[in-house]
Order: sequence, then structure tokens, then C-alpha cells
Amino acid sequence: MKEKFRGIALGSAIGDAIGKSFEDLDIYQVEEFYRDLPITNFVEPHPSSPAFFQKPNETSDETTVAKLLIESILESKKLDIYNYFDKLKAWAFDETTHRYPDPFILKAIYNLSNNIIEGLRFSSVEGILRVIATSMLHFENEALSEEAAKLVTMLTHRSDEALDGAILFNRFLVKSIKNDESLETLENRIELLKELKSCVKSFYTKKMLDILIDALEEGYSKEKAIVNIGNGNFVLESLGLSLYYFLTEGIEYPFDTFVSAINSYWEFGGDTDAIGFITGALLGAYHGYEFLPEDLIQNLENHQYYIYLADNLYELSKRLHAK
Repeated sequence: MKEKFRGIALGSAIGDAIGKSFEDLDIYQVEEFYRDLPITNFVEPHPSSPAFFQKPNETSDETTVAKLLIESILESKKLDIYNYFDKLKAWAFDETTHRYPDPFILKAIYNLSNNIIEGLRFSSVEGILRVIATSMLHFENEALSEEAAKLVTMLTHRSDEALDGAILFNRFLVKSIKNDESLETLENRIELLKELKSCVKSFYTKKMLDILIDALEEGYSKEKAIVNIGNGNFVLESLGLSLYYFLTEGIEYPFDTFVSAINSYWEFGGDTDAIGFITGALLGAYHGYEFLPEDLIQNLENHQYYIYLADNLYELSKRLHAK
């Protein structure tokens, strides 16, 4: 089980670090700048990407926000939303450390810091990425992990779509950690998607699940999936496309699936770092960290620290659920 915690922490961070280098670029820009495609390793950020000033092996602030939650949980020995918000505030107001953070997260933190609680109905995918921390902490208790996932998402993102995204991301993380039988066959996965329609609230989330069901039943190509599901910053696009990768081939061919996910550019720019983050987390939850080549792990910025966080979160989870 510890290998799965490491897989989530490393898979998400590596997916983010690789994908951030060509975020928002279309296939023509990628093909012109990167000669060796598909991209399978850390690469220099494209001059037109938001991460142009970063090193190839560095993560973006998509990972930072999730990492801060894991650090908060380990410090508090539980989920303490006030402690987490204090960490978010310290990070948000120290602009020298920023790596192109989601503007909706910053706006929410600034508003809450000034006791403004209206207008937080954001639907960007960055609102659900931190769910990896609560899913690991409470993987033994699906109901508790779901409530925790919604709570940490609601701190900055309160739209129905964001909360639905938190529910779905948590469900698949927990089921992957447990190697739940509902993920064993394609038929099982399709049935699970149908069942999940009753667990979400938004019409648009149900529509995304319908498209996913059709993608699995009809065997969509990657390009058709990108066009029909989307690959943008909207939570139901990045999450939906990540689930497409994971559920079509991720169980059987994890690293090939990971490569497909981080290369989710097409004739329009894509949120490749978020898709890499989510798909990497799901694959790591199911397979453990060994689906990743050793050189990717060793070359990730501060890779030993992610292993430290994962191992300590695993030990804390064991203690909490042994009571």
C-alpha cells in the first residue's frame, strides 16, 4: 500500500512537471519546437508556455497546492482546514514563490482573507487536484474521504461541477488504491460510470459521464476523445479526459497511458499539466510508483521529499483508521 501512496505523489508531480512545459500549446507549436514526439521525459518549457521561466524537472503550482495540504495534514495529524488555509494564505501572498498559479485559487484566497465569501463558484480543474491528500488519508472509509474531498475543494471552488469533480476524483482514487473489482474489466468500468451518474449533481457532469460511457463502448481514438470531452481548464474537461485515459488503457498499459495523457495537445491548446497530474495520480494509485521509469523519479525536483510525504501520510492513515 505504501507503494501506491508513493505512486500518487510521484505520478501526479511528474505528470504536472512534464505537462507544464507545453501547456496551452497546439499540436503545430509542439511539433515545431519538440522534434522527438511523443514527449516522454522532462523537456525545456516552450517559450509560449506559462512555465517558460521554469526548469524542465520542476512542478507548477498545481502540485504546490496539493503538497501544502499534505504538509498541513501531517503537521496537524488530521485534516485541519484552518491550518491548510493559513498555509495557502502564506503561499498566495508570497509572490516570489509563484509558478503560474491558478488565478481563481488566488482570487478565492484573497477574498476569504478579507471575509468575502461570495463569488467562489469557480470550476477550474485546479480546485480538485488537492483531493489526492484526503483520498490517501481516508482511503479506508469511502464516505469520509468523499466528505473530506468536498470540504477541501469548497475552500476555493464551490460550483456544482467542481464538487462533482471532487467526488469523482476521490471515488476513482480510493477504488484504485483498493484495486476495486469495479475496475477489473471494461464492462465493469462502464457499469461503474453509469452508477456514478446518480452521485453527481450537475447536468454537465452527467453529460460528461455519458460521453465517457460512449467513449469506452465505441472505442474512441485519443483525438476523438479530446474533441468530444475537451482538454481545457474546465474541471469536467481535464478530469473527464484523464478518466478516459485511465479507464480505456490505464489498467493494462499504465506508462503508455501516462504518455498519452501528458501529450494531450491537439489543434487547440490543452491543460496538459493538470491532465498529467490527474492521470499520474490515478495510475499511481492503481499500480504503485513502479509504473514510472526510474530516471523520471530520480530526476524529478525534490523527488525524495515526495516519497517522504507519501510514506508519512501512509503511516498517519494507518494510525487513524486503526482506532
